[in-house]
Amino acid sequence: MIKYFLICFLFLVTAFQSTAQDKNHVQEVVNKYSSKFSDPDKLAAKIEKDFSTPINKAYAAYFWIGNHIAYDVKNGNQISSVRFSYSSEKEKQELIQKMIYDTACKTLKQGKGVCDGYAKLYQYVMDKVGVECVVVDGIGKAYINQIGDLKLQADHSWNAIKIDGSWHLLDATWGAGIVDNEGFHRMYSDIYFMTPPKEFFYNHYPLEEKWMLMDGNFDTFNNNPLMYSDVLKRGIEVSKPTSGVLKKPKSPIEFVMKMAEGDPSKINYNYSNEKYMQPLKLKENNGNYVFSVPAPKGNPNYLIIYYDINGILVYKIK
Repeated sequence: MIKYFLICFLFLVTAFQSTAQDKNHVQEVVNKYSSKFSDPDKLAAKIEKDFSTPINKAYAAYFWIGNHIAYDVKNGNQISSVRFSYSSEKEKQELIQKMIYDTACKTLKQGKGVCDGYAKLYQYVMDKVGVECVVVDGIGKAYINQIGDLKLQADHSWNAIKIDGSWHLLDATWGAGIVDNEGFHRMYSDIYFMTPPKEFFYNHYPLEEKWMLMDGNFDTFNNNPLMYSDVLKRGIEVSKPTSGVLKKPKSPIEFVMKMAEGDPSKINYNYSNEKYMQPLKLKENNGNYVFSVPAPKGNPNYLIIYYDINGILVYKIK
């Protein structure tokens, strides 16, 4: 619910403002850091020296990584899988820590990495500054061909951190920018830092369900529409249609949504077999925006809903 989103957002704002160093100040300090560190211990030492609270340390690392580590498009969608033998639990943990350190070093040295590199670099720095952190492997829903057609196998990694006794979710990879046919484009965003679990679930599904930090299931995730970051930025919640997979409609498709921020007159649509966006007539009803999308002509594969010129929701037409 939008109310839930706003409460969580206000909690995060309050958490930052309750410290001597608020979010803006963290950015000001970290912006003075070197753009390159030869070793993750040096980055961690800098953060440990400059910040005292767990949330500021966590945000400082997220902010630096998001502004200085590029996505390695050539090796994208790789989850590292390493086999090793050990004779004791102590030796096992030492090998795991060495693997995390080696990945963190490689990511820093190259200035780029895949999601596993972002996540392990972030985890290593958090461990060094005393913030409990884990790497979460799962599915990242980022492409239209994934709607209703996902397999339960990992293709993405992100992190969970424990702040003041509670776990929170973040994705340093997606916070760094976007990838399109032309490559990686740095477009840093805070939207994936300590995102409320319900919103994080829109496009992240962990293989270990406990890291959803909420009730949910794979079928719901699989059949959700593809939701872009503007859904989070604008506090958009769609209550109808209930599925992202639509049987080819013969009559108009009714939409019911909430939007916390933005101008509803900027919501448009088109089908994938159409060249141009089409306007919509929205009505406000009990805090919801209600509108109907005409039935498609021909045989489109997808219905796209836009805010201004940016796609925000994609539905598969079957």
